Amino acid sequence: MSVGTSNNYMNIQENPTFCGSRTKKWAKKEQKFLKYIELTPNSPVSDTFEKEMIQGIKFVDESVLKQVAKDGNLKMKLAQKATDAFPDLDKSFVFADGRTWDECPSISRGTGLTGYFEKPLGYNHPKPSSNHVVHEIGHELDKLFIKIFGDRFVNTKGFTEVYLKDIAKLPENLKKYSKKITAETSDRLDYLIQGSTPRNITKRGKIEAFAEIFAMLNGGSAQEARLKGIDKLYKKVFPNTTAYIEKLLRLLGKR
Repeated sequence: MSVGTSNNYMNIQENPTFCGSRTKKWAKKEQKFLKYIELTPNSPVSDTFEKEMIQGIKFVDESVLKQVAKDGNLKMKLAQKATDAFPDLDKSFVFADGRTWDECPSISRGTGLTGYFEKPLGYNHPKPSSNHVVHEIGHELDKLFIKIFGDRFVNTKGFTEVYLKDIAKLPENLKKYSKKITAETSDRLDYLIQGSTPRNITKRGKIEAFAEIFAMLNGGSAQEARLKGIDKLYKKVFPNTTAYIEKLLRLLGKR
């Protein structure tokens, strides 16, 4: 199970209603994405929040989205906080960084089921944006390869080699990035690195690098006002990883 972070990441309604009054409030171009959304009884979210989550789905190239969502494998559960959507989660559980489940803006339950929460607890855990959605869809694409080849895409020899190449050339690639490295951009890079070194790349580093670069290539990170220029950062500092993911998306039909 992966957890969405503010830096970037169950009780299912069995018969969600996607018609009638709910459908009418959405434009026709948005209605086709409602099939991916599941609302949580007794934990309502605003129309604005639901629209933001739909926008995240719309960012993803249609051909790629069809592959990820094949056989109904993409469902997004919306609620005010995590334990509302997934009551099986332990409210008292605390992560190593001190967070509880209800402080998470988004989580992945695996097999295409993700959750996004409008009112996560804690002042430093803002609600998720459309970028969180694209990021999580990136994780689902990565995991789709488990069904096909028995392992994540990031664990293939090809992806591992290009990620290692970028990690090894990190100091050199940083010099090619013309803008000043701020605390925020440094945090973004740390998120893609996750402690990886040329001698020991981490599984988490590969996983998060794939999801973040996937989001950037599908309009996610690029749409975040606070992350303007993040596309240039990723392309300059992780050029081989970016090119490899671009190649995968083209093979999947991305225009």
